[in-house]
Parts: sequence; C-alpha cells; structure tokens
Amino acid sequence: NRLRPEAYSALNVTLAVLEDFRIVNGGLRSVAEGWGDPLGFAGWSPREGCTAEVTFRDESAKLSLPKVESAALLNLFEAWGLARSDAERLTDALFNWMRKDHVPASAWSADYERGAIPYAPPLRSLRSYSELAAIDVARELFYDENGRPNELWQRFVEAFSLLDFKQSNLNGASADVLAAMGVADPMQQKQITDFLQGAGSRERLGPAFFETPAEAAGLIGAGTLPPTAGTTISALRINVLIRGGRSTVQLSAVVAPS
Repeated sequence: NRLRPEAYSALNVTLAVLEDFRIVNGGLRSVAEGWGDPLGFAGWSPREGCTAEVTFRDESAKLSLPKVESAALLNLFEAWGLARSDAERLTDALFNWMRKDHVPASAWSADYERGAIPYAPPLRSLRSYSELAAIDVARELFYDENGRPNELWQRFVEAFSLLDFKQSNLNGASADVLAAMGVADPMQQKQITDFLQGAGSRERLGPAFFETPAEAAGLIGAGTLPPTAGTTISALRINVLIRGGRSTVQLSAVVAPS
C-alpha cells in the first residue's frame, strides 16, 4: 500500500513521455529513439528511500497468434528443424483448435471426443500458453516425457503473442519471427540484428531502427517483406518496479496507440 502510489506515478510519467515521442515521431518504433529511460527523461524520481525502474517489452515484436497465417507457421516450424510433415500436422492442429472451418492440409485429424475426458476445440485463439497441453501434436512436440514444457514450447512462447495486432515490429523481431516472415537466411538475419543493435560493421554508428519495412527489405536485398511486417509498436508492455526498504511493488501494463 505504501509503495503502490509510487508505482502508478512512475507509470503515468512513463505514459506521458511515450506520448510525447509518439506525437513527435508519428509513432513508437524502438527504444533507440530515446525513450528507453522515461523517468530520467522526465526528471522524475520516487520519494526518498525508494527506487524506481521501468523496463519495456514490445509484444508486437512477436507474431500475433490470432492473426497468423499457415505460411508463417510452416516457415517457422521448418526453421526449427521439423520435417515438413510434422510442420503441417502441427499447423493443422493449432488452426483446428483456434479457427472455425479449417481444412487440414495434412492427413491429421482431431480425436478429442474419444479421450478419457472428452472435450472440443474452443475455435478461438489461445488465451493462455498452457492450452498447448490440450492440443494434439502440440502436446507431443512441445512437452517432454514428463509433461513439462520443452525448448520448442519456450521458443513458441517467445515467438508468438496472444494479443491481436496486424503487424509485427521488425525493430524488435527475433530470428524466429524473421524466419516466419520468410527471412530464414542466417546472414540476412545477422544484417538486421547488427543494424538494430549497432553491432558488427555498424558498431561505430550505434543502434538504429527501421522507419519502413522497405528499408529492412533493402538492407538484406529482398524484394519485399510480407504485409505482416511493420516498423511501429502496436502493443507495448511496461513493467514498473518500485523498491522501498524490504518491500517491492511490481506493476505491469500493456498499452496500445489508438
């Protein structure tokens, strides 16, 4: 109770700083724009005896699971090293769970009604990653023999957001997200990463960000990127941590521009 007002104050200051940058730049793209330390930018600090920390996670740097298409799933699963047949089975299983009237591309078919406890697919996108344990094929590939999430489960969680947005932000995209977009060449992925992080041949220039998808396509010598590739943030997770004495308060909020 004592620290909660400090957490909400820090969040409000952060929102104000983000809105300033959004108005001036026509959107938010990357912390390389200068808003990575919003409290320092605003000159705000919590009351004496407390410390405040704000971190960000660009949810829209992932793939939007409610919007994803089969081609992106196949690209990603094959980049993980799955055989084409397994990639198709997994894609069919996920779409059968999430969408109405899905026509499987493989020979796979659901058999949930014959289980010890019969159930039916909800026909809507996942609301929790734990739902993967109830989905045929996903249960086989994403969990170990003891029913614990494995490395593929973790990669799936890191690559996909449960939130609904139209485009993935290239300025925060991981190698897996790029692979899903058709950029599977490790050298092309490294070119994009070096550009964003100011590494490799761009070390002297420092971190940068793409203003348009065409800039990213030009950098790697690709003709175009899919329509799902964007360069602005459409879902940003703000994490606030306040420490005071032996107590801490953590506050998390996802915000989206109108």
